[in-house]
Amino acid sequence: MYCPNCAAPTSSGQNFCRACGFHLSQIVSAASNSSSPSGVDASAYLTERGRMRRWGFITFWGGIVLAALISIVGGAIENLNRPMGNFLQDVAPIGGLLCVVGLGMMIYSLFLPKEPQQCRPTLAVALPRSASTMPVSLEQRPEAAPSVTEHTTELLENGQSHAAQSMPARQPKSVKSS
Repeated sequence: MYCPNCAAPTSSGQNFCRACGFHLSQIVSAASNSSSPSGVDASAYLTERGRMRRWGFITFWGGIVLAALISIVGGAIENLNRPMGNFLQDVAPIGGLLCVVGLGMMIYSLFLPKEPQQCRPTLAVALPRSASTMPVSLEQRPEAAPSVTEHTTELLENGQSHAAQSMPARQPKSVKSS
């Protein structure tokens, strides 16, 4: 475990960080209560994946046994009752269908999410401590920068009146008649 304040290595029984003095008791209790760092129960993923694989295995082998058993029983009954024996031997491929379903379930289980990876912190290097900063007094503070929009209206009004004075008035063009 590492200190969240200074990244110094700590043990799970420590209440305070030996490097910076950070209070670790809440961190230790939170780490001991959670099963995984992300807060997700890892056994849920494994259970779903394992359950799918297990049922696929059972269905696959159950299909093989069912197909063999129906074929054997159908062959034995065929001597006693030919139509019933033929019917049972015709139904035996249902076991093969179960084999295919079980195989599909086992293959599908490979695509289910695996257990989330455990987060292992990398070796942390403690950052150097900076010198404490002193508060700046009011006399040392710089003046505020002037506003960009200050006096904009005056400048625009003066600019328009100045432009009106410097530009000659337009004369309408006279139309020549021929």
